[in-house]
Amino acid sequence: MKRTCLLLVFICLSSLWAQTRDHNSYPRLANYYLNHIYPAQNATMIPQLARYDLLVLDMELGAINPALITGIRAVNPSIVILAYITVGAITSEPNPSPASYPLRRALRQSIQNDWWLMTSTGEHASDWPGTWMLNCTLYCPVVNGKTWTDHLHEFINQSVLSNPVWDGVFLDNCYHSIPSDSCPDTDCDRNGIIDGYSWRDQQWQAGLRPFIAEVKASNPTKPVVGNPGYIYGESLNGGMFEEYDTFDPGFGFGMTWSEFMGTYYDLQTNFQAPRYNMVQAAGASNSYQQMRYTLTTALLGDAYYGFDFGPTNHGQLWWYDEFDVDLGEPMEE
Repeated sequence: MKRTCLLLVFICLSSLWAQTRDHNSYPRLANYYLNHIYPAQNATMIPQLARYDLLVLDMELGAINPALITGIRAVNPSIVILAYITVGAITSEPNPSPASYPLRRALRQSIQNDWWLMTSTGEHASDWPGTWMLNCTLYCPVVNGKTWTDHLHEFINQSVLSNPVWDGVFLDNCYHSIPSDSCPDTDCDRNGIIDGYSWRDQQWQAGLRPFIAEVKASNPTKPVVGNPGYIYGESLNGGMFEEYDTFDPGFGFGMTWSEFMGTYYDLQTNFQAPRYNMVQAAGASNSYQQMRYTLTTALLGDAYYGFDFGPTNHGQLWWYDEFDVDLGEPMEE
């Protein structure tokens, strides 16, 4: 009873804050929060997550803790909440916990062996520790009438976006170029020869482009955002810049600031409305200079801004004084 009363108080107080913001006010704020949240945490987490304009939460939460999402929306009715799913990789664990990972378990166990992306030596290709990649190219074999991307499209429709708690979907691994440093060896066509980087990127794009288009076509009213997704603007409602190079405290997005801005403005021009572009910066919680630099950069466009620890741990609720300032609407587009 005490916990319920406390949650109601938090919701009422947070609602007063949420009513002062909308998606035309800047800074637009996002949280790319991929940690699990269990029902016992809701009283604490709901009011904190409801402060944002855009949330990306793990798809599993729609199954294991839908009350979290409906609670966030009760506090902030204008918030947009996207379900996170990886397009080209999944855990190498064959039997994820059914209590914590029911969707990944179902998806992992439904994968056909021919759909895995392999190396030239017949090993599983991987671009992230603890995961194996899937073959998103047009060379993926057809099994039971479907390729991997056909199957994933069906899974997203039937197991993720069929759940009304979600506004849309966030597609990770929407690569235009598979990272060569973390994944140097792939064999998309299984001919025993290492793929040339330029060729495999072309094949990845050729496979992902129709897949993303099909996800969007079957969910025309739901936002579909990709990471990074820069070249798929004909079907996406947004792409994400993810800062990953923590050894570059100035600007660790893998491009110069001017290159970043050129790509940023392309996203504003070429992506579909409504747009949910994201600038996800990274650093230590007290990296105030870095936060202000990247926040100011985000304010030069229409993106939703977030700041957390980075790709190895997207699970922070850091809040800065700058986030409380309502800059209103831009004077120019």
